[in-house]
Amino acid sequence: MAELIGVGPSAAMDEVFGFLAERRAAVGVNDDHWYLAVIVADDPLKDTGLGRALLSAKVAEADAAGQAIFFETLASRNVPFYRRNGFEVVEAGTHPDSGLEYSLFLRSTTG
Repeated sequence: MAELIGVGPSAAMDEVFGFLAERRAAVGVNDDHWYLAVIVADDPLKDTGLGRALLSAKVAEADAAGQAIFFETLASRNVPFYRRNGFEVVEAGTHPDSGLEYSLFLRSTTG
């Protein structure tokens, strides 16, 4: 994971994830929200619909359970994809030490 987000030693990665946990709490995310951990499509699979299919399956499951979904991304290029798929950016910014840009997303249930 550290390699994917461009953070070196695990202590630095732990600090970034700790910061994101603080931001989650600040925007009101709690245990009632489902947390979407990781959906990644390697570059050769981009624009094939695989990411949308994976995301749609989880969204349908959350809707059936009446649950909102929360997640964050450190890849700003992914923001339009998630917006097109019903997620709202509830906070965006830059991690103060690493300079990584982050976006926090929330999707309310439609069920």
